[in-house]
Amino acid sequence: MGQASQRHVDVAILGGGSAGYAAARTTAAGGLKTAVIDGGPELGGLCILRGCMPTKALLYASEVKQLAEKGGTWGLQIPKVSFDFQKVMARKAAMVEEFASYRREQLQDGRFELIRSKARFRDPHTLLLEDGSLVQADSILLATGSSVAPLPLPSLESIQPWTSNDVLDLKRLPASIIVLGGGPVALELAQFFLRFGVKTTLIQRSKQLLSGFDEDIASPLQQALEEEGMQIYTHTRLLSASRKGGMDCITFEHEGKTREIYAEAVLHGLGRVPNLGSLNLEKAGLNLQQGRLKTDSQMRSPVSHIYAAGDCAGPHEI
Repeated sequence: MGQASQRHVDVAILGGGSAGYAAARTTAAGGLKTAVIDGGPELGGLCILRGCMPTKALLYASEVKQLAEKGGTWGLQIPKVSFDFQKVMARKAAMVEEFASYRREQLQDGRFELIRSKARFRDPHTLLLEDGSLVQADSILLATGSSVAPLPLPSLESIQPWTSNDVLDLKRLPASIIVLGGGPVALELAQFFLRFGVKTTLIQRSKQLLSGFDEDIASPLQQALEEEGMQIYTHTRLLSASRKGGMDCITFEHEGKTREIYAEAVLHGLGRVPNLGSLNLEKAGLNLQQGRLKTDSQMRSPVSHIYAAGDCAGPHEI
């Protein structure tokens, strides 16, 4: 049996998203032989393809709509505001493609090697690619991004809640929606739905929105969203999910009472988890703590030549 081919680089970067590309650009400019290894179906990374760019495009469209509706406050006589949801989504898609095509060009412009493959550790300095070849690196950066967290209740599987990915591909708006979660992704999409006329209820397990952030940020944010018409429940405990009468039903505990909320759709916004589980981290001498990789203030892992950056590193999920 032939020996697997092997190449050596100064820096190997797993992931070609925003963090991975920024690192590759910097190391290559510094004269280091750099390889970016990305096995995703599309180049560009979460931020451009399924994260910041498309959600901000949708959120901005909803903000423009709201400003037009409030034009009378500023003495502007604007007729009743209407919208074409298909055109809203088409504009979002065009913006994403514009950014994604530019990022693809940057990744393929020859400043560093781009390897289209998934990879996992063989030892602390060696990565095994899908074709069996090896990449040995003096330093390794993990920039593999994150994925939607697993559902916390088995019964949620029965109603197949939407994720943020599903929202970005919607063909029509629901009449009502329940948003599970109170983090950045959940809040952005909840406000988008609300401002486009969807009856929106948000259920947050923690005592406040944006758990982990200062309360003096969370409290006025909740007040502002409630003034816009969003129904918000915090400090809850999810009990079950079901389909009743053609509607999704979420049963939860709030202030000592069991409540049921019905809606046409449910959005799963209960956090994200790092994409680290398939990397064979134990072969590199690394272990996850509660699903996360511990890093210091310089993004260095406990193995001194291995770093992590972007959504896979934290401390925030996005």
